[in-house]
Amino acid sequence: MCRFIETLKVIDGKINNIQYHNTRVKKTTFDFFNQEISLYDLLNTIIISTHSDEIYKLRIVYDTKLLDFSYTPYTKKTINSLKIVHMDRFFYNYKFEDRQNFQQLLTGLDQTTEIIIAVNGLITDSSYSNLIFKKNNQYFTPESCLLPGTKRAFLLDSGIIKTAQITVDSMYDYETVSLINAMLEPGDISLAVGKIIF
Repeated sequence: MCRFIETLKVIDGKINNIQYHNTRVKKTTFDFFNQEISLYDLLNTIIISTHSDEIYKLRIVYDTKLLDFSYTPYTKKTINSLKIVHMDRFFYNYKFEDRQNFQQLLTGLDQTTEIIIAVNGLITDSSYSNLIFKKNNQYFTPESCLLPGTKRAFLLDSGIIKTAQITVDSMYDYETVSLINAMLEPGDISLAVGKIIF
């Protein structure tokens, strides 16, 4: 049976953007198991601390039920450069627990270098985040992303970012690139496009 993960940002004991995570869990369980399972049901046995002003990362593993979870203080990665990895095809439409395909692409890179996956010349995602590119104080996210993330969906619905076709060539029309995911806000990890290497 396929196993999936969901990573949740917990601030002051409350899960950030939980409705977006719930939508993804329900879609995933319906598509794979023909059951629309609620994230709220998966979480009903987990006790979340409400007595800390730290940001926590709640990671759950599930199929039709909760299989495992971890709850730890969140520490942001240090990323100093981004490396383009060219692929003819690459699929990650669901948040599978098995991430060996990403690990293979990261082989040989130091801990401060992250990848950007380009599929047939189109910019998609990093190994653990969606991307947003900044130009003239406006943010754009690649319409060709691999996995439409929950933070990406929230930012699109809020009108904070827009989609655009971004290619390996056209990315140099932008000033910066930021990594976004459930844990990362725009600007938390942001680099000049000149830091992107091949």
